[in-house]
Amino acid sequence: MIDTLIFGGTFDPVHHGHVTLAESILGVLEKDAQIVFVPNKEPPHRGLPLASATERIDMLNLALQGRPNFCVDDIEVKKAGVSYSIQTLKSYRKMYGQNFSLNFVVGLDAWQSFGGWHQSDQIARHSNLIVYSRPGQYTFDTSSNRNFGFQFKENIIDLSDVNRGCLFYLSLKKSKISSSDVRLAARRREDLSSMVNSDVAEYIERHRLYS
Repeated sequence: MIDTLIFGGTFDPVHHGHVTLAESILGVLEKDAQIVFVPNKEPPHRGLPLASATERIDMLNLALQGRPNFCVDDIEVKKAGVSYSIQTLKSYRKMYGQNFSLNFVVGLDAWQSFGGWHQSDQIARHSNLIVYSRPGQYTFDTSSNRNFGFQFKENIIDLSDVNRGCLFYLSLKKSKISSSDVRLAARRREDLSSMVNSDVAEYIERHRLYS
């Protein structure tokens, strides 16, 4: 199996910022890898998504079409109860074995609250962690990763050489678009073309989402 990066979230809805971020990470890696978008069913640290799981998956498939390195996995929405990242990572290891690089992508805000995640001390046993932020937003503290069993690595192009247990930090340009911005614009019946894929915009309008 090729290097796999798990990009989790509610994706309520998916927007240009999500896709641009994923493309930026692949650009930095400069190698064949896949990014798997994993929408959650019941996020543990926020309210339930407004769009249904089916609607969010439909929108993800529309936004990612034509990108062979991107795919959608409904592994979390098929499970009952709260979606915990550790369960997804364990499932991937069980399905595909130990001999591939599995990586979980999180934003800076998620990393700063990582200690509150379910079994956060177990994640390094199954996956690497890629933490991203905007340029100049944060000076990464390389000591904090040791609290969770990760070894900090300077160069992300070494990602293929480690299957789990390492932490990489990326300073990337990140879109200021948020899903809440899209939902607000949809409720106001504003033009969504600058925020989401045209097919996603049409889907939101046709299904009267967020209005």
